[in-house]
Amino acid sequence: MNDKRKHIRVSLENSVNFEIGEHMVVGKSIDISRNGMLVMVNIPESHPAVKSVSFNLPNLSEQLHIQCKTAWINKKNNGHDHEYVLGIEFSHQTEAPVMFIDTFIKDLVQTKLVDGRGSAEQRKIPRTMCLLTEISSEKKIFLLFQ
Repeated sequence: MNDKRKHIRVSLENSVNFEIGEHMVVGKSIDISRNGMLVMVNIPESHPAVKSVSFNLPNLSEQLHIQCKTAWINKKNNGHDHEYVLGIEFSHQTEAPVMFIDTFIKDLVQTKLVDGRGSAEQRKIPRTMCLLTEISSEKKIFLLFQ
């Protein structure tokens, strides 16, 4: 199967809070990318009104609060009628949350590659997320671009 995603998606199992009108609904994140998040919720009728999501990243002391919208919803087929999976698309108002998410993903991917725990899927990374530990050349003069 050909994955058409533009951005790396990594696992992030964490509690998330959704702002729905005047109410907060709790869900659980499954994974995250720079543009969105996959979450599981127990209240299916909440999904059209999702305005924002709040969650913690392991490398941050404060909670991120990001405007978002529901991209899609699927009922989870595990015998529980009340569990639904939502695809959440972030509506980045500022660059700060994107930078925090990118840093989290970059650190996680680099750790897995250095430790040798990366799978073939995680090795499909953009050129900007490359970790070189040693460079050698037969020529005495060469240029190194970052």
